[in-house]
Amino acid sequence: MDYAVHDKTGLNKTTNNLFKLKMDNVKNLSVILKVLNFKEIATCFVSTNGLKVVVEDSKCIQVSAYISSNVFQELHVKENEQITFRIDLSTMLECLTIFDHCSSVPGLTTALMMSYQYEGAPLKMILEENGIITDCLLKTMNADDILDFHFPTNSEINKIIVLANDFKEIFNDLDTSTDYVELFLSPEPPYFVITTHGLCGECQVNIPQNCDMIELFECKLDTKSRYKYPHFKAAIKPLSVSAKVAIRISEEGLLCLQFMLHTEDKQICYIEYYCVPVVDDDEEY
Repeated sequence: MDYAVHDKTGLNKTTNNLFKLKMDNVKNLSVILKVLNFKEIATCFVSTNGLKVVVEDSKCIQVSAYISSNVFQELHVKENEQITFRIDLSTMLECLTIFDHCSSVPGLTTALMMSYQYEGAPLKMILEENGIITDCLLKTMNADDILDFHFPTNSEINKIIVLANDFKEIFNDLDTSTDYVELFLSPEPPYFVITTHGLCGECQVNIPQNCDMIELFECKLDTKSRYKYPHFKAAIKPLSVSAKVAIRISEEGLLCLQFMLHTEDKQICYIEYYCVPVVDDDEEY
């Protein structure tokens, strides 16, 4: 059965797929998905707005990548539908990067066509580079409910925007033997403090509000929250490909990091990271 669908230009087309997308440079997608690959299984959402890929761990963290429709050269989706499925992200990345480091021609890119015919069908990916074509079929699974981290604006009490490169250096210097990372924010000095407790003892990083790496500093109240280091570490990979990071903390200590990054074609995409705080040594929020 054919479906009448809309592409991103608003033109009607006919296809027997639930969705079909094309992009001229697969790295615009693979580079983003690599930072989500701290867990194997991802949930994918496809709509006329674009592609959203979500990875969760232990009901404590959630990392989502948003690839808007303007990143794709074509995006056709069954009308008024959001297509949802789960997939093995590691296997998907192996397919998307199959031509990496294979070309001897500078500047050559790999084109991608991806389609999904019906619920439970395999995800079809066709990659083409310099006339060489690879056809991949990936098993899909029905999507489970994902965590709903609701972050209403009125519950946001502290927000900071920092340059990612400088903030990444701080992340890289954190004591990896620590169990927890503590974030302290205040409208008064010392403003922003990151604390770890590891084999070398207590380590603190003080970040003043007027330092070069901070673009925006809005703190209403003192907050101090702890997060498990293995969960916090999942935010390091997005930092490596980002330009800026918005740090938001709610009254309950829910941490949200919003990463802004540019694709190879200079399109803007976003990665969003949520992490629940540790209430005590055995219980999480």
